[in-house]
Amino acid sequence: MTDDIQDRRAGGKKKITLLDKVKLVVRMCGDVRLSDAAFRVAVAELLGFSNTLTGQCNPSVRLIAKACAKCRDTVIAANRKLAMLGYMSVSQSNGGRNRRTALEDAL
Repeated sequence: MTDDIQDRRAGGKKKITLLDKVKLVVRMCGDVRLSDAAFRVAVAELLGFSNTLTGQCNPSVRLIAKACAKCRDTVIAANRKLAMLGYMSVSQSNGGRNRRTALEDAL
C-alpha cells in the first residue's frame, strides 16, 4: 500500500490526477493475472466512477455492469480479483435500498 492511500484513509485529501489513473490502467494492462473482463471492469470503475479527490468509487454493481457491457456476476468476480491483486479495496454497506459497493483504487 502506498503512502498516498494511507494518507487518504487517515483523512488526507490528496487529489488523484487523470495521469495517476492512466498510469494504473497501464500497469493493469500488463498484468497477465487479470482477465479481459476484470480489466474492463477496472477501467470503467477507475475512469468512469472514481472520485478524483478521495479515490472512492461508489456505483452499484448493476451500473458498473452496464458501463462495461458485462453481467452482474462478472463484475462481482472482477472486483474480488482486483481486490485480491491489490488494485482496489472493496467494502460493502450493510444493505438496504441504497446498498453500494465502495471501492478505493490503489494509486
